[in-house]
Amino acid sequence: MKNTVILLTNNKRKKKSFQKSIDKYNIIVETKSLWLPEIQSDDNREIAAFAAEYGSNILKKPVVKMDSGFFIEGINNFPGPLVSYVDKQVGADLFFEVLKNLKNKKASIRNSLAYCEPGQKPVIFESGCKGSIVNKITLNKGSFIDKLFVPHHPKNPNKKTMGEIRKKDYDAFLYIWGNAELQFAEWFIKRK
Repeated sequence: MKNTVILLTNNKRKKKSFQKSIDKYNIIVETKSLWLPEIQSDDNREIAAFAAEYGSNILKKPVVKMDSGFFIEGINNFPGPLVSYVDKQVGADLFFEVLKNLKNKKASIRNSLAYCEPGQKPVIFESGCKGSIVNKITLNKGSFIDKLFVPHHPKNPNKKTMGEIRKKDYDAFLYIWGNAELQFAEWFIKRK
């Protein structure tokens, strides 16, 4: 199938947001859960690129791999691409104890999407948003970023957390994460 890509993930939420973002382009998205080595890097672009290249060469098919990062300026951009690991090991509530007295609460999120065909080098698409860390955790449920990040974005005039935005307006949530998926879709369709 000419307009089919394999999204390397077992995360249903990632598949849903990826598919919703590119629906109008008639690209068929299949998902595949595949063990992928994760390189040690503080740059989620490099992590996504390596995983996409590895996956496409193993599967012998075109693949997409996404990797997100959460960069907190006041602690040297930590956790960066380790956000999922820190969320699982420490959790947002305990991690917030480290952050609550920070003077510099500037933060940003970054979404890196890598597309790769077998034997080729990956093509990277990137988006994200600047913002800040919450002054107080108000959500009981949600991911690390959902609980801790307040995007400074026109789609968030009331300074809600990512989790509050996701619950109220999923399209705004996707828009705030940026357009890496759309950049990919437009590029993918034009090149076929």
